Amino acid sequence: MIVSLRGAQPGRASRLARLFFLFTLSLLPCAGFGQSAPPVPSEWLRLLHYQKSLTGAWINDAGPQFFITEAGSKNPQAELEASIAELKRPGSDFHCKFPARAILLYRRDRTLPIRTGSCPEWEGFRNRLNATGVSLVFSSYYLNNPASAFGHSFLRVHRGRRAGEAHKPAELLDTGIGYAATVTTSNAIAYAFYGIFGLFRGDYTALPYYYKVREYADAENRDLWSYELALSHSELELLVAHLWELDRAERRYYYFSKNCSYEILAILEAILDPERPESGLLARLPWFVIPSHTLQSLTQEPGLVRSIDYRPSLRKQLEARLSLLAPEQKKQAKNWKEIASAPELGARVLDARLDWIDFDHFEDLVREKPEISALKQQALAARAQTGVVLQEVLLPSDVGPDPSQGHPPRRVQLSLGKVTSGSSFAELAFRPALQDLLDPVAGYPDSARLEFTEAALRVSDRVRLQRFSLFRAQSLTPISLVRMDPSWKVGVLHELPQGSRIEASGGLTLPVFGARVFGLAGGRLGGGTLSSIRPAATLELGLHYRLGDRWALLASWLGLTSAQGWSEELQVSARLHLTRRVSIGAELRNGLAWQAQGFFYF
Repeated sequence: MIVSLRGAQPGRASRLARLFFLFTLSLLPCAGFGQSAPPVPSEWLRLLHYQKSLTGAWINDAGPQFFITEAGSKNPQAELEASIAELKRPGSDFHCKFPARAILLYRRDRTLPIRTGSCPEWEGFRNRLNATGVSLVFSSYYLNNPASAFGHSFLRVHRGRRAGEAHKPAELLDTGIGYAATVTTSNAIAYAFYGIFGLFRGDYTALPYYYKVREYADAENRDLWSYELALSHSELELLVAHLWELDRAERRYYYFSKNCSYEILAILEAILDPERPESGLLARLPWFVIPSHTLQSLTQEPGLVRSIDYRPSLRKQLEARLSLLAPEQKKQAKNWKEIASAPELGARVLDARLDWIDFDHFEDLVREKPEISALKQQALAARAQTGVVLQEVLLPSDVGPDPSQGHPPRRVQLSLGKVTSGSSFAELAFRPALQDLLDPVAGYPDSARLEFTEAALRVSDRVRLQRFSLFRAQSLTPISLVRMDPSWKVGVLHELPQGSRIEASGGLTLPVFGARVFGLAGGRLGGGTLSSIRPAATLELGLHYRLGDRWALLASWLGLTSAQGWSEELQVSARLHLTRRVSIGAELRNGLAWQAQGFFYF
């Protein structure tokens, strides 16, 4: 007897019977009603760098060469099924083009056929790397280049080991894997616009590590911190194969989001064992990504970072060597053109002399200028005759905490105070990044300010935007025997009651009994309204002092002259750092206005 689902006027019992029948039928895996495809493995989504869009769909903008199907950038399921089919196809070279995907699929399904055909290009790449380990390298903050102002991060693939040194990578033989924008303009405004809105192409590069050392540590005088990762053999194997595949990717570079830090972390997340507790590295990143976020994400969970190594910049190494010399020896090291190199000068003097030649004539040595090359060779020969083993002069313990131990870059500030007129106020400020001259110095440069899009709301008789700074940067590098670097300050901001302004100034900073005394002269252009914009000349004198890692003081006097006349401002700010994430402070302006402050870093 067949029960019809159609009837003239079924009663209540018939309706209940029909609903129960339909509900039961919906639970059966009947082919006529179709089946949903099994979920795409999370390892596949990570390996192909899929992300959720605002609508919840999976997307990847790596370009058509990164996929084998036309819909691959938006359909991970179709790409997975096509990859499995291609891997099964006789004569397929899928394992040559996409070795990481082949490895992942083999690990998930041992019944798949293992392709053994020759892959000359892929095998050549793998053999050149000869990977035995990998480190994430952080190149310290470099304010003279906007692209590296927040630092830079890249991977160092260890190539073999030195004879007799089973645990120390042969650094200069390693390979540096980086991600950077392919810059197509020299215009500063266009550069900023293109970088912010992803109009530059982002490319992965593989260069000998000694090129990276020469570029960052020697030419740009930036410290290099290497974080060796505790990867398993299978993770390392997958990493090398994944790097090969990424050469096919065509990505867009976004200065504040999908930059070097984000992409390097995405590579690591793609190859980590999903059973690791720290395999969700990207989930910890905020929308605004800088290299320090990468370091803190890596070190947040124990077990991923095996060891930390430090390579000082050439300048810092030279200054450390000079600190070990007597005044007469410093002269001998400096006057390397006038005083011939000889073993009698001693190993310490010759070591400092060699560093000084590199520091003063880096470009000449790269271009192999005969005169400079001959003088360096003479110093090298004299140094070899001393028979003294070269000693490291700077260790990680000598420079304090590594950058991963610095305060988190985002900051909230709460303030209570009084203005010159005597009225009270409360203020709330937020800064996405990064550091001012009074923030905790551990892991950061101690003479630099770099702040981006800070905003402050003040509540007194009403609520108003008290301050908004698009960008503020300042460098107070003290002059030394090695080099007389200028100090400078630039900023684009809006601040009441002065209004909006652009400012820039330059000068010098002197080291005085552990403090920094600076003088800056420059100008500003601004006003309360468009019609009131006027130029002005400025002169600033100040003192910057840190007492250990806990206390910081900044006192400055600013004189300003314009068509409206002469004005002055005196400001004294002090800060006490209670923990890595909490500080308190006080600020006094012109002797009357003051505020008490609390700072919270996250």
